[in-house]
Amino acid sequence: MPTQSSRTEDAAKLAEYIRLNPQAIHGSPEELARDAQVDAEVVRRTIRRAAIIAPVVDIAPPPRQVHVPKPSFGFVAKTWNSFMRDPAIVVAITLGLFLAINFTFSNSGSITNLRGLYLYSLRLAVPTIVLLVGLALQAICYFIHGQAMKVVK
Repeated sequence: MPTQSSRTEDAAKLAEYIRLNPQAIHGSPEELARDAQVDAEVVRRTIRRAAIIAPVVDIAPPPRQVHVPKPSFGFVAKTWNSFMRDPAIVVAITLGLFLAINFTFSNSGSITNLRGLYLYSLRLAVPTIVLLVGLALQAICYFIHGQAMKVVK
């Protein structure tokens, strides 16, 4: 017959074993006692007391982890940061883009009919929008660098 102190030691060993091997709870009390190297009666008493204290919860073995790639915007952030790093690059790219689009849309056609007016408006609107977007990007870039200069000072 085990003494009170040996039962306490066995209970501590059992608790440690279950913490390290939670899937072992699915086995029989005898298997659990053998694996944890404790008395089988301690395991039975512990299981009975745990059933009284806590509701029965089916502890399933953990599901196999499947790595599912999550969408990441790290590439976008990295590209944005590298683009905004140098204001001269921002100015060069936005100005170059504006000039290329302005050159593409500068071939003016006749405005003799409604379609010609529509194309003329489109030829005027697209470069204007690109110019405004480019200026906004430049302003953002210079604002970011201005804020950085405040931190440095």
